[in-house]
Amino acid sequence: MSKNTQEMYRLSVSSKGKLYKALSHSVEEDESLFVMHRSPPRPQHITTGTPLSTPAGLAFSDPTSTDARAHHVHYHPSGAIIVKAFNNRILARFQAPPMPMLSAPFLLFHLSVATIAQLAEEHGKPGFADHVIDLSTMDIHRLQIECQVGPKGAFDGQFQWPYGPAQPIVYRDAAFYDVAYVVGKGAPIDPTIEFGGIKLADTRITAAPTSNIVEPSTLPNLSPEAWASPGAVARQLRASLEPCYLQLGQRLGHATGFYEIRSSLCNDGVIASIGWNPLSQSAQFSFTRCEHLTCKDILGIVRQSPSERAIGALDVFDQNPELCGGLAGTAFVRREIPDKAAFQNALIFHGSELRGGRYWRIPPQSLRRIGEIIALIQLS
Repeated sequence: MSKNTQEMYRLSVSSKGKLYKALSHSVEEDESLFVMHRSPPRPQHITTGTPLSTPAGLAFSDPTSTDARAHHVHYHPSGAIIVKAFNNRILARFQAPPMPMLSAPFLLFHLSVATIAQLAEEHGKPGFADHVIDLSTMDIHRLQIECQVGPKGAFDGQFQWPYGPAQPIVYRDAAFYDVAYVVGKGAPIDPTIEFGGIKLADTRITAAPTSNIVEPSTLPNLSPEAWASPGAVARQLRASLEPCYLQLGQRLGHATGFYEIRSSLCNDGVIASIGWNPLSQSAQFSFTRCEHLTCKDILGIVRQSPSERAIGALDVFDQNPELCGGLAGTAFVRREIPDKAAFQNALIFHGSELRGGRYWRIPPQSLRRIGEIIALIQLS
């Protein structure tokens, strides 16, 4: 992931020397996820209810008309799902688990084509993090592509696909979820099924969620910005730490492990602390809800000296205002870390900027020289 906190990834397939457009997804700064079918609608293109893949074939519930063909899906950190048509018309709204509360993967978009020609040709060259699946080595009569979202690590381990050859692609760059595509041989479709005189087996099919995945009344009553802010702050910090995380580990006296980001969601912003876990193999993220506290309350705690051996967090502004963009109270560092074997809040950032009324984030200017802020850390 680059310093840009908004990323887009495109998926294409190749067949007989030609490229064809499949799906794409983008991750916004607040970790909102957009999944889109990259080909425009066709006359023989049916949208159905949620696809039910079984070893016996593909089944659907509540088929809809071609006027309600799903084209892209928006999944908000609060769990809200919006399904839209090609013309951006909203088709439906549903409730899924909020991103930090995901416990199992679920299907976000389904694409199935009778022939590869039902996809639009790809004329541009793939870019960074785009992916092309070569179909020439697969015995495929009907192509099926699924996009699923699940908790971190949900798509690790052995892959199984019940219909034949297939290839998974997993994107792990978000803080609270992973995105997985499966491209391969499609589930068989009964050739006698027709909708409006068109055989379902001859059409291109798109499908998205059609009902709530969780009961909304079981979820905490938090505002959308409360759900979105921890992801936005985690994404900012991950993009900033990517080029200098080894420097952070070395500064804290560790040759192995990875950084951890903990966010405290307050009633007026987010406090994010960064430490090091010597046993971790990848970046770790978590957040706690402290809506009864202000950021000032949390900062008052972390800036205190808990013992004679530990030095409280000092405002980077007091050390060098230029390192935090001249903003007091947005970046803090512990000048001494007495016990490097344990998790330490080595760096602390104050997410005090409300972005578009939708989520709290760290003022970007206080992160631009994060490597020099890391250099302020001193081991006792």
